[in-house]
Amino acid sequence: MKLIGVVLCLCLAAVATAAPTYQAALELYSQGQTEAGRKAFLEFIRANPQNLATIGQQYPDTPFGEEIAFEQAAAIYFAGNWDGGQTALQAFVTNHPDSPYRAMAQYYGALTRYRANDAAGFDQAVQAYIQNYPNDPLIEELRYNGATLPYNLGRPEEALVALRQFRAQYPESNFGDDAQNLIAESLNKLGDTQGFLDEVEDFRQHWPT
Repeated sequence: MKLIGVVLCLCLAAVATAAPTYQAALELYSQGQTEAGRKAFLEFIRANPQNLATIGQQYPDTPFGEEIAFEQAAAIYFAGNWDGGQTALQAFVTNHPDSPYRAMAQYYGALTRYRANDAAGFDQAVQAYIQNYPNDPLIEELRYNGATLPYNLGRPEEALVALRQFRAQYPESNFGDDAQNLIAESLNKLGDTQGFLDEVEDFRQHWPT
Protein backbone atom coordinates (compact mmCIF):
# COMPACT_ATOMS: atom_id res chain seq x y z
CA MET A 1 0.00 0.00 0.00
CA LYS A 2 2.85 2.39 0.79
CA LEU A 3 4.35 1.81 -2.67
CA ILE A 4 1.00 2.57 -4.33
CA GLY A 5 0.76 5.75 -2.28
CA VAL A 6 4.25 6.85 -3.31
CA VAL A 7 3.52 6.19 -6.98
CA LEU A 8 0.22 8.04 -6.73
CA CYS A 9 1.94 11.04 -5.12
CA LEU A 10 4.61 11.08 -7.83
CA CYS A 11 1.96 10.96 -10.54
CA LEU A 12 -0.01 13.78 -8.94
CA ALA A 13 3.15 15.85 -8.60
CA ALA A 14 3.96 15.29 -12.27
CA VAL A 15 0.47 16.42 -13.26
CA ALA A 16 0.70 19.47 -10.99
CA THR A 17 4.00 20.59 -12.52
CA ALA A 18 3.17 19.74 -16.14
CA ALA A 19 3.42 22.62 -18.60
CA PRO A 20 0.12 24.17 -19.67
CA THR A 21 -1.34 23.16 -23.02
CA TYR A 22 -1.93 25.61 -25.84
CA GLN A 23 -5.66 25.33 -25.25
CA ALA A 24 -5.23 26.18 -21.56
CA ALA A 25 -3.20 29.27 -22.44
CA LEU A 26 -5.76 30.33 -25.04
CA GLU A 27 -8.61 29.87 -22.57
CA LEU A 28 -6.93 32.13 -20.02
CA TYR A 29 -6.29 34.74 -22.68
CA SER A 30 -9.88 34.53 -23.95
CA GLN A 31 -11.19 35.02 -20.42
CA GLY A 32 -9.41 38.36 -20.21
CA GLN A 33 -6.49 37.03 -18.17
CA THR A 34 -4.03 38.37 -20.71
CA GLU A 35 -0.82 38.16 -18.69
CA ALA A 36 -1.67 34.72 -17.32
CA GLY A 37 -2.41 33.55 -20.85
CA ARG A 38 0.88 34.93 -22.16
CA LYS A 39 2.78 33.28 -19.32
CA ALA A 40 1.03 29.96 -19.87
CA PHE A 41 1.76 30.08 -23.59
CA LEU A 42 5.45 30.73 -22.98
CA GLU A 43 5.57 27.80 -20.56
CA PHE A 44 3.86 25.65 -23.19
CA ILE A 45 6.20 26.58 -26.02
CA ARG A 46 9.35 26.32 -23.91
CA ALA A 47 8.30 22.84 -22.81
CA ASN A 48 7.68 21.92 -26.45
CA PRO A 49 10.39 23.76 -28.42
CA GLN A 50 9.89 21.44 -31.39
CA ASN A 51 6.60 23.25 -32.01
CA LEU A 52 8.16 26.70 -32.22
CA ALA A 53 8.87 26.69 -35.94
CA THR A 54 5.41 25.52 -36.96
CA ILE A 55 3.05 26.78 -34.28
CA GLY A 56 2.15 29.89 -36.27
CA GLN A 57 1.04 27.62 -39.10
CA GLN A 58 -0.82 25.29 -36.74
CA TYR A 59 -2.72 28.20 -35.19
CA PRO A 60 -2.85 30.98 -37.81
CA ASP A 61 -5.30 33.04 -35.74
CA THR A 62 -3.30 32.75 -32.52
CA PRO A 63 -3.26 35.81 -30.26
CA PHE A 64 0.26 34.87 -29.23
CA GLY A 65 2.04 36.05 -32.37
CA GLU A 66 4.22 38.41 -30.37
CA GLU A 67 5.35 35.63 -28.08
CA ILE A 68 6.10 33.40 -31.06
CA ALA A 69 8.17 36.13 -32.73
CA PHE A 70 10.17 36.74 -29.56
CA GLU A 71 10.80 33.06 -28.87
CA GLN A 72 11.86 32.44 -32.47
CA ALA A 73 14.33 35.34 -32.35
CA ALA A 74 15.68 34.27 -28.95
CA ALA A 75 16.05 30.67 -30.17
CA ILE A 76 18.54 31.83 -32.82
CA TYR A 77 20.65 33.44 -30.09
CA PHE A 78 20.49 30.36 -27.86
CA ALA A 79 21.52 28.19 -30.80
CA GLY A 80 24.83 30.10 -30.87
CA ASN A 81 24.15 32.03 -34.07
CA TRP A 82 25.33 35.41 -32.76
CA ASP A 83 24.96 37.45 -35.94
CA GLY A 84 21.67 35.83 -36.90
CA GLY A 85 20.42 36.27 -33.36
CA GLN A 86 21.29 39.96 -33.37
CA THR A 87 19.44 40.48 -36.66
CA ALA A 88 16.36 38.60 -35.49
CA LEU A 89 16.23 40.28 -32.08
CA GLN A 90 16.70 43.73 -33.56
CA ALA A 91 13.90 43.02 -36.03
CA PHE A 92 11.68 42.02 -33.12
CA VAL A 93 12.45 45.26 -31.26
CA THR A 94 11.70 47.27 -34.40
CA ASN A 95 8.47 45.43 -35.17
CA HIS A 96 7.23 45.33 -31.57
CA PRO A 97 8.30 48.64 -29.98
CA ASP A 98 5.74 48.40 -27.17
CA SER A 99 6.22 44.71 -26.41
CA PRO A 100 6.69 43.55 -22.81
CA TYR A 101 9.52 41.41 -24.22
CA ARG A 102 11.35 44.36 -25.76
CA ALA A 103 13.78 44.77 -22.85
CA MET A 104 14.71 41.09 -22.88
CA ALA A 105 15.13 41.19 -26.66
CA GLN A 106 17.53 44.12 -26.30
CA TYR A 107 19.37 42.33 -23.51
CA TYR A 108 19.84 39.19 -25.59
CA GLY A 109 20.78 41.39 -28.54
CA ALA A 110 23.57 42.94 -26.50
CA LEU A 111 24.77 39.50 -25.46
CA THR A 112 25.07 38.45 -29.11
CA ARG A 113 27.73 41.15 -29.45
CA TYR A 114 29.47 40.00 -26.29
CA ARG A 115 29.52 36.40 -27.47
CA ALA A 116 30.88 37.54 -30.83
CA ASN A 117 33.67 39.50 -29.09
CA ASP A 118 32.38 42.64 -30.79
CA ALA A 119 33.45 45.23 -28.22
CA ALA A 120 32.20 48.26 -30.16
CA GLY A 121 28.88 46.63 -30.99
CA PHE A 122 28.43 45.49 -27.41
CA ASP A 123 29.13 48.94 -26.01
CA GLN A 124 26.63 50.48 -28.42
CA ALA A 125 23.99 47.92 -27.47
CA VAL A 126 24.59 48.44 -23.74
CA GLN A 127 24.31 52.22 -24.06
CA ALA A 128 21.00 51.79 -25.87
CA TYR A 129 19.80 49.44 -23.14
CA ILE A 130 20.78 51.88 -20.39
CA GLN A 131 19.06 54.72 -22.19
CA ASN A 132 15.81 52.75 -22.40
CA TYR A 133 15.99 51.03 -19.01
CA PRO A 134 18.24 53.17 -16.77
CA ASN A 135 17.26 51.41 -13.53
CA ASP A 136 17.23 47.83 -14.75
CA PRO A 137 19.28 45.48 -12.52
CA LEU A 138 20.64 43.69 -15.60
CA ILE A 139 22.77 46.75 -16.37
CA GLU A 140 25.28 45.65 -13.75
CA GLU A 141 25.73 42.29 -15.47
CA LEU A 142 26.07 43.96 -18.85
CA ARG A 143 28.70 46.35 -17.52
CA TYR A 144 30.62 43.43 -16.02
CA ASN A 145 30.53 41.58 -19.34
CA GLY A 146 31.80 44.72 -21.06
CA ALA A 147 34.67 45.00 -18.58
CA THR A 148 35.74 41.41 -19.33
CA LEU A 149 35.78 41.85 -23.10
CA PRO A 150 39.29 43.41 -23.30
CA TYR A 151 40.62 40.48 -21.29
CA ASN A 152 38.88 38.01 -23.59
CA LEU A 153 40.38 39.82 -26.57
CA GLY A 154 43.91 39.59 -25.18
CA ARG A 155 44.24 43.24 -24.14
CA PRO A 156 45.23 43.06 -20.45
CA GLU A 157 46.05 46.78 -20.08
CA GLU A 158 42.57 47.78 -21.23
CA ALA A 159 41.12 45.00 -19.09
CA LEU A 160 42.78 46.40 -15.98
CA VAL A 161 41.22 49.81 -16.54
CA ALA A 162 37.78 48.45 -17.35
CA LEU A 163 37.67 45.91 -14.51
CA ARG A 164 38.88 48.42 -11.93
CA GLN A 165 36.28 50.90 -13.10
CA PHE A 166 33.63 48.21 -12.72
CA ARG A 167 34.75 47.37 -9.18
CA ALA A 168 34.75 51.05 -8.23
CA GLN A 169 31.27 51.53 -9.65
CA TYR A 170 29.85 48.33 -8.12
CA PRO A 171 31.87 47.64 -4.93
CA GLU A 172 29.26 45.20 -3.60
CA SER A 173 28.66 43.40 -6.89
CA ASN A 174 28.10 39.67 -7.04
CA PHE A 175 30.62 39.73 -9.89
CA GLY A 176 33.26 41.35 -7.66
CA ASP A 177 35.25 38.17 -7.05
CA ASP A 178 35.32 37.31 -10.76
CA ALA A 179 36.34 40.86 -11.62
CA GLN A 180 39.18 40.86 -9.09
CA ASN A 181 40.34 37.47 -10.30
CA LEU A 182 40.58 38.85 -13.84
CA ILE A 183 42.43 41.92 -12.53
CA ALA A 184 45.01 39.60 -10.99
CA GLU A 185 45.23 37.57 -14.20
CA SER A 186 45.70 40.76 -16.23
CA LEU A 187 48.54 41.88 -13.98
CA ASN A 188 50.12 38.46 -14.36
CA LYS A 189 49.87 38.68 -18.16
CA LEU A 190 51.53 42.09 -18.02
CA GLY A 191 54.43 40.64 -16.02
CA ASP A 192 53.61 42.62 -12.88
CA THR A 193 54.44 39.88 -10.41
CA GLN A 194 54.18 42.01 -7.29
CA GLY A 195 50.90 43.53 -8.41
CA PHE A 196 49.60 40.05 -9.13
CA LEU A 197 50.61 38.75 -5.67
CA ASP A 198 49.10 41.80 -3.96
CA GLU A 199 45.84 41.31 -5.82
CA VAL A 200 45.75 37.61 -4.93
CA GLU A 201 46.30 38.41 -1.26
CA ASP A 202 43.57 41.05 -1.35
CA PHE A 203 41.29 38.53 -3.07
CA ARG A 204 41.87 36.00 -0.31
CA GLN A 205 41.02 38.57 2.34
CA HIS A 206 37.78 39.57 0.61
CA TRP A 207 36.70 36.06 -0.39
CA PRO A 208 38.43 33.65 2.03
CA THR A 209 36.36 30.67 0.87
